[in-house]
Amino acid sequence: MGEGLGKTVREIRKIREGKKAEKAKKEEEKKVQKGNLISDLKKEVEEIPGLKEVKTIKETAEKVKNLTKLLK
Repeated sequence: MGEGLGKTVREIRKIREGKKAEKAKKEEEKKVQKGNLISDLKKEVEEIPGLKEVKTIKETAEKVKNLTKLLK
């Protein structure tokens, strides 16, 4: 009886460990998918026509703003 109970406990532990590993694997896959989605979105945003020009204009405006603060 004890031997049967021991085998049952071991099987339950194996199942539990398998489920933990499966859950961890699913969580990791979700992180990778989320990272890929964010990366894809960033690429799409960077391809918006005129975005680079707007960035350059904004940076230049910030520089001018900082210079005018220094001159006051």
